[in-house]
Amino acid sequence: MKDGAHLKEWQAVTKAFLDHAFAVEPGLVILCPCSKCENKWLWAKEDIEEHQCIRGFMPNYLVWRAHGECGERVDQGVDLHEDHDRMDEMLNDLGIGVDRTSEGPGQLPPEQFYRLLAASDERLHNYTQSTLLQTLTRLMSIKSKHNISNIAYNDTVKLIDDILPENHKLPKNLYFAKKILASLGMKYEKIDVCPNNCIMFWEEDGTDKYVQVTNDEGGSVTTKVAAKQLRYMQPDSRFLWMYLCKETAMHMRWPKEGKRPNKDEDIMEHPVDNDAWKALTNFDPEFAKDPRSIRFDLSTDGFTPFNTNASPYSCWPVFIIPYNLPPELVNKDEYMFHALVIPGPEHPGPKLNMFMHPLFKDLKKLWRGVKAYDSYAKEEFTFRATYLWSVHDFMAYGDWSGWCVHGRLRCPICMNDSDAFKLKHGGKHDLRSSNTAFRKGVKITKGPPKRLIAKQIMAWHAQLKPGENGRFAGYGKKHNWTHKSIIWELPYVEALMLPHTIDPMHQERDVAKSIISTCFDVTDKSKDNIKARKDLALICDRPALELRVSNNEHESRPQADYCPKPEDWRQIFQWLKTIKFLDRAMRLT
Repeated sequence: MKDGAHLKEWQAVTKAFLDHAFAVEPGLVILCPCSKCENKWLWAKEDIEEHQCIRGFMPNYLVWRAHGECGERVDQGVDLHEDHDRMDEMLNDLGIGVDRTSEGPGQLPPEQFYRLLAASDERLHNYTQSTLLQTLTRLMSIKSKHNISNIAYNDTVKLIDDILPENHKLPKNLYFAKKILASLGMKYEKIDVCPNNCIMFWEEDGTDKYVQVTNDEGGSVTTKVAAKQLRYMQPDSRFLWMYLCKETAMHMRWPKEGKRPNKDEDIMEHPVDNDAWKALTNFDPEFAKDPRSIRFDLSTDGFTPFNTNASPYSCWPVFIIPYNLPPELVNKDEYMFHALVIPGPEHPGPKLNMFMHPLFKDLKKLWRGVKAYDSYAKEEFTFRATYLWSVHDFMAYGDWSGWCVHGRLRCPICMNDSDAFKLKHGGKHDLRSSNTAFRKGVKITKGPPKRLIAKQIMAWHAQLKPGENGRFAGYGKKHNWTHKSIIWELPYVEALMLPHTIDPMHQERDVAKSIISTCFDVTDKSKDNIKARKDLALICDRPALELRVSNNEHESRPQADYCPKPEDWRQIFQWLKTIKFLDRAMRLT
């Protein structure tokens, strides 16, 4: 098939073939039908032309099925054998991201891609058909699945090394295995941070490679390694790689094209049913028109990576969870990926806003649009992505939103429209509408406060003036703003109906514990204690529940009606015994 490959007539026919193939298959790359590639690898037009003129066509490729000659395209890159490990499919997907002239988000450097190609063709040793790349990916998959430590992995590989024949290609430890597989991973950026979380050495702040730190003796020492480093993983490259997988790219269209049998309008099966999703759709119909436009959330929580017996240390990972996937996939671990790892050892507090700057800079770029390749539709497109809301516990709510969740004005919904007062004995806020609304003989008529919309909050931010101790003027009396959240810099922030949400995991557990402890009158855990009864006597009109004082001045609490009688306990416990929960439903109890 390569007779006359150097003739001008051959070159003209090859060029005509390529013009036809790229017209049928839009995109930058197609399968190369040369005698070496054999429709297994994706290449650019100029590369395929060179291959054809040097090697000629693959044998018996008389009908150009993979290049538009038939009505339907037949995928020649899929092997139907049972032992097919799909390495060629994975590298084909990666090959789409290879830019031979430049490197950008989601693009694999050519030298790394060719190194993977070599590993996919190189056999582990002369007496097996398993390749080096196949073996390493399986070993790393087992390590991840079973949480095998690095030391255990190295010891296992050492045993395999003794068993395998001489001159085998298996790397001798985890370090060398990772060097080969590094091209399959995602890049991340290390950003130096002041030990006191004062400043990040990022962009214009990162001109000085040396960081001044303070040693234990109080002097200073110059070092090339920062005391703290923020790990940042660009979200655009993660989204781009999701579309390089044909199956995942198909699932990413679910909110608009997915089938939903027996849909109940009163049940929210997916975030697409939420009003916050619909608000973004109405804000920019052009964004919602493309089913591949991504909506996602940001989630964070404290994490202790070391043994709790060691020195206390916690870091704060920030996750991105795309919501375009169907309900059965949206919460799968493989579709949640890191965006930031905020260093410890202590809680960042309001400084969390500073660590978000690299991420939100890229979020603005994702709103404008990024070039990507859709493996399902076989085309290039410009995809966009938007922040929908954040998910965290109540303490992190204050750090994200900028409204302190402590003190009299702690409620981020009521804000300054709260007349909460402090209980004399209990010391807690009851968060009632006014100081007199819960008093004896007074009927509560005041309704709940109205939640402020984005425009109102931004106008409030514009009026804030610097005060004492780094706070805004009026802090704690007129407002609880500690800082202006970077959320409000997003160009579509006016369309965010619910910019922050609370993860019910902790709250439901704590509330359930309090209810059960109070109903069963658990000592030292019940909220119905002596102090609560004293406050009840001052505020409420419930004489039957007030404290009773005996002759020896001993105070006792009359049992409340909601507490079960001893004869009812057995019936309650028998009912609890018959309850059957779904898998993992009780893992936090």
